[in-house]
Amino acid sequence: MLKYGLSQGLTGKVWLDFHWSSDHDDAPVPSPEITWSMMKHLDHIAPGHNGKLCVFELNADRHTWECGMCNAYSILEGINHSEILPFMCSANCLQVDKHNDDGWDQGLVFLNNRNVWYQAPACVNLLISKMMLDKCFDTDETQIDLKFNYAAAETEISALQFPEIQS
Repeated sequence: MLKYGLSQGLTGKVWLDFHWSSDHDDAPVPSPEITWSMMKHLDHIAPGHNGKLCVFELNADRHTWECGMCNAYSILEGINHSEILPFMCSANCLQVDKHNDDGWDQGLVFLNNRNVWYQAPACVNLLISKMMLDKCFDTDETQIDLKFNYAAAETEISALQFPEIQS
């Protein structure tokens, strides 16, 4: 794919999706080191591709605090290596309670007919968001001559509220 992208003049525009499992106690699988090694291998087979790796799914079968901490470790690894890993997110945001109880529960926010509640990994996302507030801004998007221009607008962001977590 990277070689094809190079042949089509798409240098730097090919992103590859890796999935990390955050279902382990201390570190994601594959480990970040394996991901960095994969990038070196891709650089070797398609020199000059300037592609990116992305984690579009932090997967898990459980929503324990250990899973949340593994998500935190993963997200911080992504921040620390954003030059090759510019995007990282959990597999699903919303999940209906008891709907997917087949060992593939991944929602950050669970809901049923009466309640909505965060899982531990969602609280980690909130904490990291709070840590990154100085890097957040609203955008005003306008299209001029088929180019998009973004104007950052200063916004007032209220303190994040952490609801009670249910298991």
